[in-house]
Amino acid sequence: GRVPGQFDYMNKWQPEAASDSRIGHEDRGRKRKKEIIDFKKEEGNYRVEDIAKDKAMEDKAAKLIDFKKMNAQRLKQECWFCLDSIRADKRLVAAMGNKVYLALPAKGALAEGHCLIVSMEHRSSVRDFDQEEMQEVRNFKKSLIRMYDAKGKYPVFMESVLRLGKHRHTYIECVPVENEDAEICFWNELDKAENEFKTSSKRVISTKGKSLQSVIPEHFAYFHVECGLDGGYLHLIEDEERWNPNFGREIVGGLLESDNFGRMKRSNANKEVLKMKDFLDAFQPHDWTVALDGGAY
Repeated sequence: GRVPGQFDYMNKWQPEAASDSRIGHEDRGRKRKKEIIDFKKEEGNYRVEDIAKDKAMEDKAAKLIDFKKMNAQRLKQECWFCLDSIRADKRLVAAMGNKVYLALPAKGALAEGHCLIVSMEHRSSVRDFDQEEMQEVRNFKKSLIRMYDAKGKYPVFMESVLRLGKHRHTYIECVPVENEDAEICFWNELDKAENEFKTSSKRVISTKGKSLQSVIPEHFAYFHVECGLDGGYLHLIEDEERWNPNFGREIVGGLLESDNFGRMKRSNANKEVLKMKDFLDAFQPHDWTVALDGGAY
């Protein structure tokens, strides 16, 4: 029969009434079980129910947890967008909040003023952002909208979240366009894509007037676009093999009448310096971060 106080496949954890001699052992067991459950919530792809009853499998689960933690640390050390990683190019950072920063793309810029909003923490999607991060994202969007408006242009904010299992660092692409009907163009293309996929359920969801984080299902690949601050459209991606990872960039390329959306060659250092200078000249009058401690230019 099942040993009292043991975790098995079919039954919940039901510890035996503890005697004084077992209190220390049970405390350690509860602490370890909590660590495993917390890890499940973080990763979303490890089932506590799969932990076998015997000690050997519990040790194996502990080793797997340690391995995944080590792998997550390695990802951060080699990430292009984690500022303390060996690959991050801080010369591309245009402005920094407390938890979110603004940067120019290292390659693949679609237009003058194209930039990225990035969390300093290694986040796989906006769904994982905390409240302060979401507020700073909104602040950067406000600043960019004012900057684009000064040049008679309209904002497009896009996020593509693919291959969640790879834990890639997400970012929001911000591109100015001259077409004020950009949102309609995106809606038409998303509707067309949904019809091509012939899904039985609705996969294009309006995020207008809603919290984006409350709309995005957990562990789901998606594409989100908005052309302002009031929300836009979310497309849930069921079949990543059939989804075009350049979907948003191609539409923006069409709006800009440019075929530059697929080019990912990096500019030389001198051109990057000039691009940053031009960007800062336009952005600084609208930069919300100057109000932060140490934020003045």
